[in-house]
Amino acid sequence: MPLSQKSMRLQAMNWLFAAIRFWLLQDRAQASDFPNGNDSNWNIVGQMAYFHNLEPVLYWIVSNNNSMGDIPDWLKQTWEKAYFENFLINEEYFGALKAFLDESAMRGIPVIVLKGPALIGRIYKDPGLRTMSDLDILCSPGDLPQLVNIALDMGYRAFDPGDEAIFSHHVALLRRGSRGPDNMKDNDFEVILELHFMPYEAIRDHQGFMQSAWRGKKWIKINGLGCHVLSLEMELVFNVAQLVQHQFDVSLTHYLDIMGLLIFCKQEFDWDELDSLLKDTGLEQELMQTVRFLSRVMG
Repeated sequence: MPLSQKSMRLQAMNWLFAAIRFWLLQDRAQASDFPNGNDSNWNIVGQMAYFHNLEPVLYWIVSNNNSMGDIPDWLKQTWEKAYFENFLINEEYFGALKAFLDESAMRGIPVIVLKGPALIGRIYKDPGLRTMSDLDILCSPGDLPQLVNIALDMGYRAFDPGDEAIFSHHVALLRRGSRGPDNMKDNDFEVILELHFMPYEAIRDHQGFMQSAWRGKKWIKINGLGCHVLSLEMELVFNVAQLVQHQFDVSLTHYLDIMGLLIFCKQEFDWDELDSLLKDTGLEQELMQTVRFLSRVMG
């Protein structure tokens, strides 16, 4: 009896979770850890990998596991193409990030780099592995007008009328990209800049979060670019808050970010500090539930 569409999607999701596990284990992974995909509907696996922004990571997986012969060649080629396209897009984003950070520094305005670039620097290392749909910058509310003016001077513009460009916690601007993958028209690729002046609503103590963010910021190198990022503990808390904030539109990449921080940076965490931050922000239960869920589905 043929599987229902729901069953095939569930099977594909289980396959993707197992693939994530393989990437997280890396050198400790065995070929036998990877799921047998003979019964998977590869079209659905491909669709869900695209939807959840996992194609670049899946390219890494198939490139580092010689026993995955059951995956069709067309899907491997799709993931390879996605990796290199993502690499080019991220190079554009890193160039835009450097330019904005340079302008901000020239005017003496401190900022903290959030999410995609920070996670690439901490866990992904390869700029082609993690997709970025925008640049997220944390700033103080008092510096926001100046930073918006800097962005406007650099060619960014406000979203078109009717777009939700001003939110309760960030302002979004965009500009046309100077390049992109060969199959992408110039006017199809736009760099989006989000200036966060308040944390997500999911975080209980906004003032305390902002104070901790500035007090604990760290200087790291990301793809050759030096910048301030959140402390490791704050990075995890911020990503848990993002997961809660977008709970009805969650990508598996969000889960991969959280598990990557917990696994790859395990020895670097100040666990007492993390426990205190989780209690202060009201996200203690959310992290516990997330870890329990991932432990159950990934083994």
